Amino acid sequence: MREKVKLKDNSKGGIMHVVADDRFDEGFHIAVEVEQREVRYDMEQRTICTDIRSCAVRGELSIVMMIDREPGQVMGFGTGKIVIKESIEPPYPDDVEAGLKWHKGSVCRDKDGNPIYQRVFYTEDPGQQDVFIS
Repeated sequence: MREKVKLKDNSKGGIMHVVADDRFDEGFHIAVEVEQREVRYDMEQRTICTDIRSCAVRGELSIVMMIDREPGQVMGFGTGKIVIKESIEPPYPDDVEAGLKWHKGSVCRDKDGNPIYQRVFYTEDPGQQDVFIS
């Protein structure tokens, strides 16, 4: 069961984040950090687990989200979710290091040894589903 996506505090009591990113001409951009909790039952461990997903929402959508909002408020109409999509294709072909999936200091790889790339993003599209590579 997934909870609704909520705005995340920027540690200063607000919701706006200034993010350094060399893919932008100015070298930074404005983003809103969001998070979503998912409670699931782990069949192998026979335990109930809580996973926390988070991502930065950038661009025009992030500016709209900041209007009259506070940390902890539900995003949009409460129908959005945070989606994880994994691939063996780099999301930024000109920067093959960006988007790599890491675990305990090592790049994750598929069964053929290819590096796994991961995108985490917010969407209002209910048809979007997680895609994982095992």
